[in-house]
Amino acid sequence: FIVFGLFLGDAMLGFAISEVLPNGYAMIHFMKSDISYNGSNEALMQGLAKHLDTLSIEYINLESDLEFENMRQAKMSWRPIKFLKRYSMSYQQS
Repeated sequence: FIVFGLFLGDAMLGFAISEVLPNGYAMIHFMKSDISYNGSNEALMQGLAKHLDTLSIEYINLESDLEFENMRQAKMSWRPIKFLKRYSMSYQQS
């Protein structure tokens, strides 16, 4: 796991928790920034992406948008190159 922070002086403006996966992938499990600082989310993503690039990561999975329209729009603003297939699983007692 990688925890990446965005700071302005001693103040943390945002952080991301991501996981390095096989085959050049990383998954961002959680990302949060203080939107009162214009561009903080973009700066956080750019800094994280630059760091992941040093680890030979080619693809970043931002996880599901949970079918919330505002989350979908935000994710689309990053200009994704592909989408992973979504699966649902359930447990059935026999």
